[in-house]
Amino acid sequence: ALPFEPDIRGMWIGHSLIHTKIHFYRSLLESYAYEYRHCLEIMKEISTEIKFSSVRVIGGGGSTSDLWNTIKANVLAVPYNQLKRKDCALLGTAILGGYGTGIFESVEKTAIKFASIKKTYNVDISQSLKYLHFANIYLKAIKANKRIFNQLSTGS
Repeated sequence: ALPFEPDIRGMWIGHSLIHTKIHFYRSLLESYAYEYRHCLEIMKEISTEIKFSSVRVIGGGGSTSDLWNTIKANVLAVPYNQLKRKDCALLGTAILGGYGTGIFESVEKTAIKFASIKKTYNVDISQSLKYLHFANIYLKAIKANKRIFNQLSTGS
């Protein structure tokens, strides 16, 4: 579950009577994407020499969703690539093992060789800017409510 805080539980804020099940479903997809953005920002801080120019979707039911892949591309502000393969977890493990034992000299080159792109979801700049605003609010809401969730978890 996201975020990676053991005491945090789900919440919806800012909704009204005009919102439907579809709005709530989409908000779930967006909240996961906001957390992915947060993780990407942390990776950028840690690995300043790595340029994150795109993301590749690796498996799972969500990897085939045009809606969710579009949301993730816009929230992350980088193209989101759906791969042709369905066994990406196994492939990734094999590539990492092969790299670790010296069979492959490059993880990236090997991955590109075996996992070509099926479809790319490009960034819509205007949507991405809107999502940036809401991603920041998401993080503020998590931080603002953390103490309350801790109290609920401990019963104090």
